[in-house]
Amino acid sequence: IVPCQTAGKEYLEKIASIYPKKKIRIGGHSKGGNVAIYSAIMSNKKVQDRIIKVYNYDGPGFNRKIIESVENASIIEKIETYLPQDSVIGRIMEHKEKCEVVESTEKGILQHDIFSWQVMRDDIIKLENLTKSSETINKTLTNWLENTTPEQRKIFMDAIFDLLYSTEASTFGEISK
Repeated sequence: IVPCQTAGKEYLEKIASIYPKKKIRIGGHSKGGNVAIYSAIMSNKKVQDRIIKVYNYDGPGFNRKIIESVENASIIEKIETYLPQDSVIGRIMEHKEKCEVVESTEKGILQHDIFSWQVMRDDIIKLENLTKSSETINKTLTNWLENTTPEQRKIFMDAIFDLLYSTEASTFGEISK
């Protein structure tokens, strides 16, 4: 378990205790979306019952053990995951929840930049399917990840995010330069 996931769960439970009568919405982009889901599925039943929605924007999924350990199926129904049509990051590991496909003006890994996602009026423009390249990348990553140890997966995930955040760039366009 990644320390930030555990910290996310502890933070969610702390906020829930500070505001005991309030409904809860949580979410995040990228690793933050992954932390939001983990926090929701691992929090206690009282907190889960107060959750209205969990929003995940192109965040990675989880290994099968975590997915299969979710006892409260109603929490899965509260999760909304959004992936750009060429998603790479959001296809890492598995998702039990329903995923919506979002139109992006970028290609490949650059679609991880949420500012490239298309919006019309007050809603995200949704597409029917992910692209063939996203499916190919997903199959390749899934196969590789299923044949690695948890420590190797942690190193891989940390390296991906370190790579993405190691520059002083503020957009994916700047990272690609």
